[in-house]
Amino acid sequence: MSELAIQAVEVWKAFGPRTALQGLNLEVPKGEICGLLGPNGAGKTTTLRTLLGCLRPDRGTFHALGHNCWSQSTALREKMGYCSADVRFYPWLTARKALEIASACRRDDLVGQGLKVAKRLDLDPDLSAGRMSRGNLQKVGLVVALAAKPELLLLDEPSSGLDPLVQETFADLIKEAQDGDRTTVLISSHTFSEVARLCRTVVVVKDGRVVAGEPLDALRARAGRRVVLTFQDPPEGALPEGLEIDDPSGSIWKGRWMGDTGPLLAWCADRTLLDLEISAPLLDDAFLDFYR
Repeated sequence: MSELAIQAVEVWKAFGPRTALQGLNLEVPKGEICGLLGPNGAGKTTTLRTLLGCLRPDRGTFHALGHNCWSQSTALREKMGYCSADVRFYPWLTARKALEIASACRRDDLVGQGLKVAKRLDLDPDLSAGRMSRGNLQKVGLVVALAAKPELLLLDEPSSGLDPLVQETFADLIKEAQDGDRTTVLISSHTFSEVARLCRTVVVVKDGRVVAGEPLDALRARAGRRVVLTFQDPPEGALPEGLEIDDPSGSIWKGRWMGDTGPLLAWCADRTLLDLEISAPLLDDAFLDFYR
């Protein structure tokens, strides 16, 4: 277990008649930025709360950083940072006061580092939560989670409510936290674009089970691309392997290409091609295939 930051083995968790986790098996190496991707109700938040030691598995074992997530949760939380998908604070609480409280709980001064993070996220540290927008509340949660420079950072829908410019700054903060494999990051999301922007490895969860897991680069390599080919005259003969065309009868072909683009370009070079459009890899489609 020394090389793994997170390891779940056949973890089951039910809430009355509803089973949230059904034999979950999960491994995340130390220093990884991993996306936990799945539709609403897939079991992502239950997975994070079990990791935090807030929920006890009905069956199976869950370890993080060498600790049992339930029986050794106190020791584990000292090494963790967490931001929920639905951040809520007392109306009077400010980011500065939240950092002071977190400092007392961790017996470490987090205020200085936290204020640096707040400045980068364009957050007023003395604005009370009762006067904050949804996005600013999310920033406070992220500031407190990042300030401690934890060994393991758990983020549930972290970009929720953040404007696009702040999302870019947040992405930089995550990459800096992980730099040199110092911090392992697990990000839960149902939005592929968020995971693709932040993560290096993706785990797809459906119905409380892991149905796929691989590096993002590997997924990009085998994802299809949308293509539009415009010919002077429609070519005859068989299509190259990997090319799927919706309607090959006209001079403008629209469809999908699977694989490296080299063979497609070579095939086009022998035809009367007037124009060619090739999209970036269709990663969203690849993930939808897992969901289906």
